[in-house]
Amino acid sequence: MVNTTVENVLSAFTITSLTSPYLPIKELINRACMLGSAYAAGAATVGPHWRVSPDNKLYMKLINASSTDGTWLRYWKLTQEKSTIEVAQKQILYDFQDPIQEYANQIVLASAFRKPASDIWSEDNGPTWGNLPGTEGRVLWSYSDTQKIVGSHSLKLVDTIGNPGGGGYVYYPSTADAAWDFTKCGSSNTIPHLNFYLFSDQGGGGDWFDNYVILAKDMVILGGADEYFWCQLNTFITGQANKWFHISLPIGPYWGLDPALSSTVWEWQSAGASTTTWSQINYVMFGVDTAANCTGYIDDLHFSGKVVRVATDNSEVTSTKKLRQKFLRLDTATDDTLLESADTGTCAMLAYAELLRRARRTLVGKIEIPGDETTLPGQTVHVHACKRADGSFRVDKDMRIKEVRHRVSTEGFKTQLSLTDDVTNSLAFSVPSNYSLLKQYAMTLGHAEARDLKASGVDSLIPRLVKSY
Repeated sequence: MVNTTVENVLSAFTITSLTSPYLPIKELINRACMLGSAYAAGAATVGPHWRVSPDNKLYMKLINASSTDGTWLRYWKLTQEKSTIEVAQKQILYDFQDPIQEYANQIVLASAFRKPASDIWSEDNGPTWGNLPGTEGRVLWSYSDTQKIVGSHSLKLVDTIGNPGGGGYVYYPSTADAAWDFTKCGSSNTIPHLNFYLFSDQGGGGDWFDNYVILAKDMVILGGADEYFWCQLNTFITGQANKWFHISLPIGPYWGLDPALSSTVWEWQSAGASTTTWSQINYVMFGVDTAANCTGYIDDLHFSGKVVRVATDNSEVTSTKKLRQKFLRLDTATDDTLLESADTGTCAMLAYAELLRRARRTLVGKIEIPGDETTLPGQTVHVHACKRADGSFRVDKDMRIKEVRHRVSTEGFKTQLSLTDDVTNSLAFSVPSNYSLLKQYAMTLGHAEARDLKASGVDSLIPRLVKSY
């Protein structure tokens, strides 16, 4: 597929860690557009949309723009005036109305959580790690493209001293200000984890004197108080040199309740830390201190758990407009900030994008016009429809084409247009079909078995990250 027609829209908005091997490409593009819509609302502009042309070109542009090569115009006939359609009653296939079943003023999004969403912290184009002050040069970090298990690189750690008591530490982020809140991505029933792969050319014990992982709010050596959790990794690798090990450590205030601990002998130790420290972990750190010079590798470092985001349009929750909630669930692990005050994380922006398209009462309709093969999905037309006795029109506005269908019959060549007046959101609702109505019913409104299946596995004890707009 040719992607040279994907335009640089919303250039100030950057998406990190969106790549997923578990989602089809169509879903990834739609998700990127939804994130773009959420960003565009704050930037006082419109979202992007996309199409694939018959010659296999992927187009992406802003909804209110024309493609740079002129083959996908904003207005069907270039200008609003030329693109005005006066619709006779007999041409209306689905009357212009706002489908109330799509409306919601609060979105609850329950999602599997992974931070980052893909293996980036140990990749060569990833972040900058820092050396703990006073230990610079004792452990050197770099990226290896030869010893790896996920992606194209791993994080390489080299102990240059080779004497017990002379090791060093590296940590991410180098700014030591992540402020991860691990009380918000799990509960006593759903315990979040720190996950990574570990490889060492020493076998632990003996030559491998100490190998630590540390989750810290602060440390004296960085100018603060000692508040951190630490544990030794020797238990997992003793006597096992030159092998990759996958390590998954429960974290958060309920880490000790993880049933997997019954089969292992280790625990988080704390230095001035308490359960409240889990609400502000500023960096993750690895320490290496060996009797002999040692090289180790870390790969696919990430946190996992569950997160529940709530996005509410307070202006829509009034005495006349009661709370109408829509519950959504994402089973594909998605990144987030874990900060209640921040709406820049992927989960938060997906919830906001869904709120943007549901909290407004969109007008939709379907019409039939004389056949015209030049109409394209996503283009804008100006519609005059539902004529009043005084000659004015109940519908007199720009509307976006959501779907184009051409029909050839004994009546001739006709073009059917499915229209919406939502000209800002990437994935606007269109005329409800039998399929979409059935899907709404089965998954949301009343089908008990389907609803139970959809809601299974959602932990109601997970603290909600609430944001009002």
